[in-house]
Amino acid sequence: MAKKEKTGKKKDNDRMWLVATIALLLFIGGVLALDYYKKKQAEVPQETETPQIGTPEPTAPLHPIVPDAEIQAALNSGNPLVLYFYSSSCGTCVQAKDNVRALEEKLKPYNIAFITVELTSNEAIYKKFESGTSSIIVWKGKPLLNESFTKDTNVDEMLAKILQILKTG
Repeated sequence: MAKKEKTGKKKDNDRMWLVATIALLLFIGGVLALDYYKKKQAEVPQETETPQIGTPEPTAPLHPIVPDAEIQAALNSGNPLVLYFYSSSCGTCVQAKDNVRALEEKLKPYNIAFITVELTSNEAIYKKFESGTSSIIVWKGKPLLNESFTKDTNVDEMLAKILQILKTG
């Protein structure tokens, strides 16, 4: 009977070693698999997050921020100017930036100043005009036009409208 009992303990001991060995092999295999996965992930080029519609892409301001005092001086000068009201957190404004830059370039030969008015930086000017974001105000001593300006706006048509308003204004 003592021999049978000893054999049972040996079997239990062998099973314990077998279970421990399997557990150790599974642990080592998991560590190796995780290491392999991390190396493969490092090899794959990471995609940048695509902005969703209505959210601005992370960029620098559309133009350097113009202080309110300089904007006010331009308004008081009597010279024609175009004000573009925008916010860096406005998705429509961010999407319109190429059109905004194109309009600004097309106005240069006519000596019409183009000033961007940023909502958070030029809050006093925003309040003065009560304008929405992504809009254009044509100014010559007084507002002559206040119109939405988006990525879908035809820049040449907007230029023609600005020139006509300034001519007749």
